[in-house]
Amino acid sequence: MPLFSTRLCVFFIMLCALPAWAQDWQLKYHHQGLKLFKGEKNFLGIRQYKVVLNVSATADDFINLLLTTDKAHLWIAGCERVELIDQIDEFNHKVNIYFSSPWPIKDRQLATYSVIQKHSDKHYTITIRRLDEPGIYENDYVAIPYFNAHYTLEQNDEALTITYQVSGSAGGDIPNWLANKILKQNLLKTFKNLKKQLSN
Repeated sequence: MPLFSTRLCVFFIMLCALPAWAQDWQLKYHHQGLKLFKGEKNFLGIRQYKVVLNVSATADDFINLLLTTDKAHLWIAGCERVELIDQIDEFNHKVNIYFSSPWPIKDRQLATYSVIQKHSDKHYTITIRRLDEPGIYENDYVAIPYFNAHYTLEQNDEALTITYQVSGSAGGDIPNWLANKILKQNLLKTFKNLKKQLSN
């Protein structure tokens, strides 16, 4: 579900809440260049997470993948499809992300607005927030009510370091313990898939 807002989006189940980028993080997973950290619970009781991935790729490789909407389902966990709403310019995108869920959980929809900032050839940041516009959400899906995410891309001579922090809520009547479990599983799956895509 590329297209900058998209991949970021992908993170339906990468949701947590309230931008608490400055907080204590507990390392919960570390394997082959992939780290997952657990943060505090947001105001909805959902965990905030941070993922750090080191991969042999360039920032351009990652950006190109994010912008390739029809490849989103290959790496974003649970992503059914991503549809472009509006491309304001090369740095600002609005997209719809649709997530399929196992029964009995209802499928989700998330509309996002993403902003890409190039600070230098070796440093990018991408900010994604939930988009709320009249008529944008469909009745056949549960609208994800809160989403706030942030990417940092740092390039060095040997690898690209991708740092992702997310906060949000899946919405609906999913109990917090299950939402937290799914969130962690999908984050790990997404970034393992991402590593494969960038390594191809």
